[in-house]
Amino acid sequence: ISLVPTFSKVVERVVLSSLMNHLQINNLPIKGQHGFLPGRSTITALVEMVDFMIDEIDSGNTIISTHLDLSKAFDSLDHDLIIAKLEDFGITSTALGWFTSYL
Repeated sequence: ISLVPTFSKVVERVVLSSLMNHLQINNLPIKGQHGFLPGRSTITALVEMVDFMIDEIDSGNTIISTHLDLSKAFDSLDHDLIIAKLEDFGITSTALGWFTSYL
């Protein structure tokens, strides 16, 4: 029986928790982001969007909306771009090296 996958999952949770704390302390999550945040989901994204649309319609504005479903969106991102964005968010040294080796 191998404990490596179990240990890996524990480490990933610790890293995710630390990363999310860093982002929240520095006000870095994008206001409209709903994925990967506690208490947010596709449902909260839809509620926010519909609320916005109702406000705009009530104000007499026209609404045009485009919706995309990007399968495996994370897998299609350039890894150098991800690393550069992490650096922009203040992730450095050991943590940045961990993300680089993971990608």
